[in-house]
Amino acid sequence: MYTWTIILVLMAVYSVSLVQAGYIGTCGKDEIFQYGKCLKYGTKPGDRCDNSVIECINIPNTLCSSDKTCNCRWGYELKSDVCRPGLGSHCSATIANELCLPANSECGKNNTCVCQDGYFQHMRECVKKVTALDGDCSSDLQCKDLKNSHCFEEKCQCKPGFDNKGGKCTPGLYAPCTDSLDSCVGSNLQCIGGYCYCNGNSFPNGRNCEPFTSVLNGKCSHYRACEKIGHAICFNGVCQCNWNYFKDTAGKCVGGLHAICTSNECQSPNYKCLNKKCVCADNYEESVGNCVPKPVGK
Repeated sequence: MYTWTIILVLMAVYSVSLVQAGYIGTCGKDEIFQYGKCLKYGTKPGDRCDNSVIECINIPNTLCSSDKTCNCRWGYELKSDVCRPGLGSHCSATIANELCLPANSECGKNNTCVCQDGYFQHMRECVKKVTALDGDCSSDLQCKDLKNSHCFEEKCQCKPGFDNKGGKCTPGLYAPCTDSLDSCVGSNLQCIGGYCYCNGNSFPNGRNCEPFTSVLNGKCSHYRACEKIGHAICFNGVCQCNWNYFKDTAGKCVGGLHAICTSNECQSPNYKCLNKKCVCADNYEESVGNCVPKPVGK
């Protein structure tokens, strides 16, 4: 009790001294006495203050910042001389200076600014979600709900290595995949070791897997198309035997003299495979690039 009495006496003495000094009672109606002088209340963001909370009290959602200016509080943004709430800040759907500022936002549950349905928050903005491939976009983030897509040429499109299959970006050639049978899109693709590769009956040609041609004189459009036919090449749009190989009665390419071979890949009965080359068979001899029967008794 004694301590409080001393404090009250000191306050009274201080008040008397202020009156004698001419401070109290001389401040205008738009001013406040603080720090030994009259300070003017701010009326709009940007007005000067002297690090006093009170000076900015009449300006909603502001405080006196370190540069001695009434600025918007954190989470609020200046719009037409009004500090309005941004995403995540307190708001009101009925009070003008408490309406959410970002476009496509609203005052949601718990009186907090959130993005409207169909939009998502990115930094301080509400960005429209794209819900289907080929939808308009300006950022990869807008395509984030479309797996394996990105924003390319202002459209949500499948990333390289992925193809549009029924409105979804499904792994194509060389794209990452799972072990499920339908995880790779396109004919002749299969998932091997976590990536989409051509199966054993096809070869890569651009982004596609083209089937091998299986018979001589079959159609082809790529030099690899005839690989499954031994010693054949794609020539004039069909699979033909390579130089120094000839089609036999079984539809295979067999080697002529000095052609490369493995086992029974040489013309018979005149030739045989020896040291991986076609040479004349027993009882045959070379003559003008061919193997002809040896003369009797030779």
